[in-house]
Amino acid sequence: MSVTSTDTVITAPFSKSIQSLGSSLGSLPPRQKSSQIRQVYKQASTYFLQRDFADAFVTLEAILTAPRHSEDDFATEDDTEKLPPIATASRSSRIKVWSLYVTLLNAIIELGPEEGKAAVGIKQWREIAAKARDGSIWDEVVRIGYGGIEGNVDADVVFNLANLLLSQSASQTTNQQHLETYLATSDLSRTPRADHPTPNDTSDLRDLASRIKLLELYILHVLPANEEWDYAKDFIQMSDLLDDDHKEAFHQALDGLEAAKTQVHQQQQRHEEDIIRDLQAAEPKPIDDHEQPSGHRRTNSERDYGIEEVKELPPKAKDPDDSRPASRGNAKMKPQRDVKPTPSKVSPRRPANAGIVRRSVAFILAFQNLISNMTQSLSKNPLAMFRFVLFLIALLVALSRRDVKERIERIARGGWDEVRRTVGMGVKPSVKYPTAADDLNDMELQEPILEGKYPAKDHCAKVTAYLQSKYHVSSDSILYLEGQKSILLEDSDEAQPFRQRRSFFYLSGCALPDCHLIYNVSTSSLTLFIPPLDPDSVIWSGLPLLPPDALKEYDIDACLTTSELSKHLSQLQNHEPKPTLYLKTDAVTSELSSAVAALSTDTSLLHPAIDECRVTKDAYEIALLRHANAISTRAHTAVLRAIPAARNEQDLEAVFIASCIASGAKHQAYHGIFGSGANAATLHYQHNDQALHGRKNILVDAGAEWSCYCSDVTRTAPLGGGGGGGVSFDAESRDIYSLVQEMQAAAFALLKAGVRWETLHLRAHEVAIAGLLRIGILRDGTPEELLRERVSAAFFPHGLGHYLGMDTHDTGGGADYGDQDTMFRYLRIRGEVPEGSVVTVEPGVYFCRFIVEPYLKDERTKRFIDDEVLDRFWDVGGVRIEDDVLVTKDGYENLTTAPKGIEEMERIIAGGN
Repeated sequence: MSVTSTDTVITAPFSKSIQSLGSSLGSLPPRQKSSQIRQVYKQASTYFLQRDFADAFVTLEAILTAPRHSEDDFATEDDTEKLPPIATASRSSRIKVWSLYVTLLNAIIELGPEEGKAAVGIKQWREIAAKARDGSIWDEVVRIGYGGIEGNVDADVVFNLANLLLSQSASQTTNQQHLETYLATSDLSRTPRADHPTPNDTSDLRDLASRIKLLELYILHVLPANEEWDYAKDFIQMSDLLDDDHKEAFHQALDGLEAAKTQVHQQQQRHEEDIIRDLQAAEPKPIDDHEQPSGHRRTNSERDYGIEEVKELPPKAKDPDDSRPASRGNAKMKPQRDVKPTPSKVSPRRPANAGIVRRSVAFILAFQNLISNMTQSLSKNPLAMFRFVLFLIALLVALSRRDVKERIERIARGGWDEVRRTVGMGVKPSVKYPTAADDLNDMELQEPILEGKYPAKDHCAKVTAYLQSKYHVSSDSILYLEGQKSILLEDSDEAQPFRQRRSFFYLSGCALPDCHLIYNVSTSSLTLFIPPLDPDSVIWSGLPLLPPDALKEYDIDACLTTSELSKHLSQLQNHEPKPTLYLKTDAVTSELSSAVAALSTDTSLLHPAIDECRVTKDAYEIALLRHANAISTRAHTAVLRAIPAARNEQDLEAVFIASCIASGAKHQAYHGIFGSGANAATLHYQHNDQALHGRKNILVDAGAEWSCYCSDVTRTAPLGGGGGGGVSFDAESRDIYSLVQEMQAAAFALLKAGVRWETLHLRAHEVAIAGLLRIGILRDGTPEELLRERVSAAFFPHGLGHYLGMDTHDTGGGADYGDQDTMFRYLRIRGEVPEGSVVTVEPGVYFCRFIVEPYLKDERTKRFIDDEVLDRFWDVGGVRIEDDVLVTKDGYENLTTAPKGIEEMERIIAGGN
């Protein structure tokens, strides 16, 4: 027996990623299980208060989902182990968890589709909204938490469910039916009447209060919403739970609600009639044929609508039960026209604006409804007004910028020029859309910190503090670094592509070649040395950056030319006490060697100190990484849109690079991977030149570099070569993609400052094993046995991720490539992950024959792999999903917004947004 999808409340991709946690809860003793449930509830509450709805979902699902078991397990286990943990929880824990869950659903729905898509994904948001609106969420809670018996549901949970349906469902019929079933089947006999409480039994008092709240909701909200006024009054009188005082209070409240609704209806009716009268009074009188100024008489051949004779049916008798205002309906049926016109009997011409009254009324009423709906929405979600005001403020700030106004004027002027050029030509003018370079300004507005200088002196101070705290470096010290030199290609006068030394950029913010820097620790002063002006070079390359310009451009205290560097270093010999010069390497420019040799130097500490400080990022660096990710998001989206027309891997590589350059990013963070079919199973595939025809998927691992900071993003998309028709994932690819999504979601659920990276990596392998067992690729072993034998490393051979910054594989991490454990050998990060670091989370599942086949030949591992099932998956190649993530104190921030998820990518490929 296996657990089906109906055994879980949540159907999001997150759900499968925590299946093993639900299974482990199911096997715990009752006391430990209760403790675990309380911890899960506390963690989910924290996520909810932080508005991290996705993680709250993932956390709650561990106790709302039935554990998976094999048929053998069901034969030996207690029935309670087959149930979701919440079904056997204590009453107080059960009420807290379900109440939080229902509140979470309501909060997600209130986000709306746009914010909901960002929070939990558009598919998940639609499923949640549909469950609340059709009432099926009620049935799921009853089935999963209370064994399918509606009368067993806790009153507080019923109250929250009813409130959810009341706020989200257009019709309250389902809500009424559920409440009536619950009130009829729940155990009311032990609950005292309101006028006969038992003060010694606090649980009875709580039940009484909960049930009175339910009755209030049912009588004063649900029944009136269904126009059941009379039944509500009868129900009050028949209720055994209410005393006379409560009955009187309920009657008064109900009468007040009914009177208020009647008054509103009458006011609206009078208002509509006033509008119609005003508009009819302003109507021009109809013109008869004999009043036409031209004196022209129409002939039989001149047909015109409104001229032909019409026969009118008698007015329809008004239904005495019809309470609709007369202004809503027509006084008579729509006229029927004769087949042939009769000019001798011409009815008065209907004026050209005969329908203007009705259209005007419809427009005004629609506008009133819009205002009313907006008012109701704001009352339900007060933050909406706050967000709207912030939007207006941001819009005004944006429009106040000169560059934004110039861009708008440029676009408007270009569009008007197009219109003028095509006037009278009988063609529709083409529309001038903003280019990617134009949109770049929008991204800069989103990162205002980038308008300032790169914080080079802050980084110098950070490195100095590290040296002083760990190595007790004296304050009478000097940090000295050389930038990358200009180098010509061998046997050529063409320069090699320039890439600044990352440690130099970290302490200077300068990406120019042939530069140097000196940081004086005692004075906290930073001096940059740039090449002097070369008149011959100006002829060919134009004016370089001059010292006055550098002072404005960089976060430095002084700027000199490199011709003054030797003299500056020599002067340091005269300082007392003599400073120690900390360099990154012994190799220095030959003309400076004598000046350096005269000083006390150290080449062992500065390099590791800079590397360690680069691990954690400041706000400016995070903004650069986020900006690089925004550019990469554009490029990945452009690749998806180009897939239907692409013929070769290099076509898509060209699209990606072109999009990055158009957005201002001329450099790639690394050589991109565009591997289709089996090529995707090669982790760092480089050729990018194979035909796409007949291949199922393509793995795109590519990222833009922005101001020396990298993005590293991987997406796997369908090519349509699986024979399924259209460009979509086939069944095997869909299974593997969903599994990799589960692996990433499981890692995200654990990620926060202080967590050991090995823990996340191990969790991804556990999810991979569970998924491969479910698919059938793995067999004949328990998850624990498969993990112990490291079988999952055949399909997930690399580490979960790495640090990201100025290098794709950034400094730090403490990798141990000599580790004999195949599961951890390629981890680029070992130990705890610090707050403020940026990591990639990039699980993957691959079908690489070179890696997998040795496992099929090994007597110890081959029995765990079903090679017949495996044969169906070789053509999938590999699936990897990679995001760049900022580690925070209590969680993470995903800096990557590139499209992912099966539905979203297939929609974009098909031409959607």
